[in-house]
Amino acid sequence: MKTVWFIYIFILLSCGMGRMIERIVVDSGGFASRYLPLVVMMVVSSGIYGSVNNRPIFKRGFWLVISFFLMTTAFIGLVFCCYLVFAGVANAKSAALIMSLSVLLLPAILKIKKYCSKSNPIWR
Repeated sequence: MKTVWFIYIFILLSCGMGRMIERIVVDSGGFASRYLPLVVMMVVSSGIYGSVNNRPIFKRGFWLVISFFLMTTAFIGLVFCCYLVFAGVANAKSAALIMSLSVLLLPAILKIKKYCSKSNPIWR
């Protein structure tokens, strides 16, 4: 099962790297717009890595904040995707990209939520 999680981590990091490369090539946005997707994916990947290997990385409170941030981001992404589809504001490509990112983050949300739970013995 560890191999599946490592493949998932690779996919997350590839998505973050691809977004960073796209922003650099298009030359749009500032520093945060270019590098934030990769940084977020690196943080999420480190949480999954810590959970898979049963090792504490950072503090439990940090992962609580990250899990809340991920849940909120995925929910807002899904709501915004529904708005784009039903209002006809954007093309299907934009809505599909937002939807796929929200669905892609779902296993990470569940894994990090389980990682930062009080019942997890690594935080004692």
